[in-house]
Amino acid sequence: MDAHRLARIAGDRPVVAIGADDIGCDYLDELAVRAPINWIGADCRESRALLRDKAAFTRLARNLDLPTPETMFFAGKSGIDTDETFARLGAPIVIKPTNMAGGHGVVFVENERQFADRVLGNANYRFSPLVAQAFVPGVDIGLGVLSDRGRMLHYSIQVRRNGRFEFAHHEQFLSATRAIIERTRFSGFAQFDARLSEDGRISLLECNPRTWSSLGQSTWCGLNFVSAVVAAARLRASSQPTSLCSGIAPYTGVWWSENRFRPAEIVRLNPEQRRLALCVLLNFAVNGWRDRLRRWRRKDAIMVGLG
Repeated sequence: MDAHRLARIAGDRPVVAIGADDIGCDYLDELAVRAPINWIGADCRESRALLRDKAAFTRLARNLDLPTPETMFFAGKSGIDTDETFARLGAPIVIKPTNMAGGHGVVFVENERQFADRVLGNANYRFSPLVAQAFVPGVDIGLGVLSDRGRMLHYSIQVRRNGRFEFAHHEQFLSATRAIIERTRFSGFAQFDARLSEDGRISLLECNPRTWSSLGQSTWCGLNFVSAVVAAARLRASSQPTSLCSGIAPYTGVWWSENRFRPAEIVRLNPEQRRLALCVLLNFAVNGWRDRLRRWRRKDAIMVGLG
């Protein structure tokens, strides 16, 4: 959509725009100077570029004395010394490009042979630059935030377990995120990823300065980030809570149908949850049975093999 078409659609009405991914955010930066849109991430391109770059993010966290895994930086795989890397980082190791998202190019290796096969000797692995990080035992934990010029407006902290999202409070993670948001004066949506170890401490991994996949789960538990960003963009007081640090939400349609599709449960849902439940069930109707069939086929294959 170009600026002129958006202007015709908007007319005299102000338009609030949300960049759903990196490309969308960059496009809105360019569009905002030519069309009447209210883009909360405007004038924040440099901060977004810094945060989405995994090497720059790690260096920033270190400069702020925030916890990160032991990390090494490389211009490309040709500059990696295997012996030195494993001596410094130990094993396992996670290799990932600094400039990709969605798990592209991320490789987990447990030993030097896997490292040679999956990265160094893999002709299809052409990513660069790269970071290599020591693997941190524990579970993934994420903090989603909406901020405005370095001030956190709304946030949620979640861990995914057993096919569902569990929201909780984690002071160390919150403080680390606030330090980065304030230093970069970031505006807009961002999802910070970390590892939560058994002793309850976190190690920061990366930041994706855009919307994230569990926005629906946050809404399910009472924090609607989309409603909050519309209020912020229009300079209005938000009706949404500042934080979401408790609650459980379904992750997949399969889990929801197997664990929550009971009349008594449906009756207890609030209107927002009912709308989300309808979307989940419609998605499950289209894709869920296909996924189930795949699982049953795998199970049958295993049973036949064992028999």
